[in-house]
Amino acid sequence: MEPAETETSSTNNNRYTIGKYLRNKKKLKKKDSSFVREEMPPKLKVYLEDLMSKGAKMNKLAVGKFKLKNGLEYPGMVATEDIHSDQILMEIPREMLLTTRQAWFSPLRSIFQENPDYFSPNRAYAWEDRMLMVFLIYEHSRGKDSPWYHLLENLSRDIDYVIFWPEEELELLEDESLVRLARGTRSSFEEEAQKFLEIAKKYPDILKEEFFTYENVRWIYIHLTTRCFGKYFEYVTMVPMAELLNHECTDVFYDFRYNEDNPHKPADQHFDDPKPLTEEEIDNFETSDGTYGSIEHDQDSDFDYDQDSEARFLSNTKKQLLKEDEFFMDEVKSKIQDIKTFFTTKFNWCDTLTTSYMKEILCYLDDLEQRYEAGKLSLAAARKEISSIETQNVFYKNEIWKYYKEVLGKAESEIKIEQFETIKRGTKKKEEEKKSTIDFKEDKDWKEDKFDTFIMKAAWKDQFEKEAQVFFCYGRLSNRLMLMRYGMTLEYNKYDHVHFKIPYIKYLNGNTWLIEKIKYYKVPRIKKLKARRRKFAIELLDFFKSVNWKYKTHTLDDFFYPKNLDLELQALEMMKEFYEEFLKNCKESEEELKKKLTDPALSYHQYFATVLNLERQRGIRFHYRSVKVLIEILNRIKSGLKLEFALLRVNELESEEQYHRNRVFFEAYTDRLKKVLL
Repeated sequence: MEPAETETSSTNNNRYTIGKYLRNKKKLKKKDSSFVREEMPPKLKVYLEDLMSKGAKMNKLAVGKFKLKNGLEYPGMVATEDIHSDQILMEIPREMLLTTRQAWFSPLRSIFQENPDYFSPNRAYAWEDRMLMVFLIYEHSRGKDSPWYHLLENLSRDIDYVIFWPEEELELLEDESLVRLARGTRSSFEEEAQKFLEIAKKYPDILKEEFFTYENVRWIYIHLTTRCFGKYFEYVTMVPMAELLNHECTDVFYDFRYNEDNPHKPADQHFDDPKPLTEEEIDNFETSDGTYGSIEHDQDSDFDYDQDSEARFLSNTKKQLLKEDEFFMDEVKSKIQDIKTFFTTKFNWCDTLTTSYMKEILCYLDDLEQRYEAGKLSLAAARKEISSIETQNVFYKNEIWKYYKEVLGKAESEIKIEQFETIKRGTKKKEEEKKSTIDFKEDKDWKEDKFDTFIMKAAWKDQFEKEAQVFFCYGRLSNRLMLMRYGMTLEYNKYDHVHFKIPYIKYLNGNTWLIEKIKYYKVPRIKKLKARRRKFAIELLDFFKSVNWKYKTHTLDDFFYPKNLDLELQALEMMKEFYEEFLKNCKESEEELKKKLTDPALSYHQYFATVLNLERQRGIRFHYRSVKVLIEILNRIKSGLKLEFALLRVNELESEEQYHRNRVFFEAYTDRLKKVLL
């Protein structure tokens, strides 16, 4: 297959990032063809007029109605004029924000004090949400006498998120972990609601029974979960008007303004004037990177080893220790035991590579010990072999730490020997509640936010056309996390990813010592590897490379660097097959899911579940195609082409636009190739 000639010298790489490609696919920040009309229901009009009369401002924005692809309508904010970069969109004075502090300085204080197990900061993790829950339902019961009447009247009862989906709709999600997480969180909510209502019953004079109902608890719980701010504020905070903005992959953010006479005003406070940007200037910006809060936490089932075999292992380990105390261990056995101790104390067993490396070394040591005991290997030869392994182990330790930092981007403080933390799972006891002589702060200790005005503004690289929908960035979240936090999903979400769970123990060749140690340390039975929408999955590639790496056949450099092209190709072929298997097991094809999105019979839940499944397929199919391109590139290099020519477009697999986008997509990998091949 001959490489095509492609002009690359003038290529602007930023123009071809996945983020910009996805932004253009959904015409983000452009005039929105799904915009229906400006929408101002009477209750909302009164609410906004009340906010404006108290000093709130909304700039170049109006409340609008938009449509999903199947015609379902939903509210959002529309740009009434072109919005330029650095434009302030909303301003809300601090005194208009609803915070936990206001809940404390209310007639409910005695209720909080009399129930410290539920409301105390020193005893309850969710104490702020619980205070706000009872406060908001209490204020709701006051009707028009409440200063928060208009806010509460406009808190929708129609929204929810995935934990409240019925079972038949949860089954639409082709994601067992997400379903398990949703069910677990729903169970926790049910327990929470029961406790909450039991406390409310003790105070019928102030907490009116007709308002303190399960339905109202669920209503307020949903809004506290999906609409509250916490970071950078003194306490959990609800911001009136801000909840009208929907979430998208923009950089619209919130900030604080301090008046000139405010003693807490930062010396560097500065707000740039709004300015228009050209398309070329926007293309030259680097897109924001990474996904926040994307770690998929371990489930109990990830550690569900056979208890009988674990008990036998612990029993045998004790017997072995007694045996070693009673009898002198010969030199070869002793040195092999020293290597195992080195593995146990110096290597992190929870990464994606180390267990594969240890498996190879241990298998070799087992063979060495058998040859030595059978008289096929002299003591001097055994010493030499073991010494070589000991030296390599030290090099491995240094290289893997370097890999964590340079390839995975981990900070030094994040690098840990995790098995000493996971072993605690085996004997985990219920945490003791925090003890303190004082459950609640004195009034004087309740802090106030120091800023004067909350503002929402477009970032320096954001601008929206007139009649575009204007969004706020709630965080860099995958679709599965958006379902858990906000109850919705996004098409072409550049922060989306797919978690793969790989039962890596099957690759350990039945090495008894290693497998039983993994059980003993309560290391998860599976490796969780992520394929991000915008990044080539180097970690997944390196995992597959590690399971093919052979001691004595390959070098340690081959393990960490793309020097052995046959080993790289083996890993890429495994990735390709892995992605093929994923796509084959999807219940509906991409085309079927795309068509389904236009079905007017779909409910909101069904629509968002369809987007979740569609985006997973889109992301993995893109990874799959890029792996096929990389396989061709490496085959070109093997045939004798220099890297610069091998990287040229593969006509049979990619268009001109795809060529540029692919090279940006797997640039981190090809940069590693350049370091070893040039």
